[in-house]
Amino acid sequence: MGSRIDSQGILHVVSGSTRSQADNRAAAIERFTLLVQRALHEARPRIAARPSAAARRQRLENKRQRGEAKRRRQRVERTEE
Repeated sequence: MGSRIDSQGILHVVSGSTRSQADNRAAAIERFTLLVQRALHEARPRIAARPSAAARRQRLENKRQRGEAKRRRQRVERTEE
């Protein structure tokens, strides 16, 4: 909404969608009411969720599998006996 407010603090809402001044005025008023409704709407606070124990176990198991696959791609060093 900051780009619609000029240096004097006046909010500008314009509409040029139709050729009728009355229709454009009604559309601008409608847009203004939507802007005010959105500005006054308070978002609900987010409730943090914790992953379940099964999800944590599965994530750690997947990490182990990825690490093992990466280890298998590494070069094998020879040992001379």
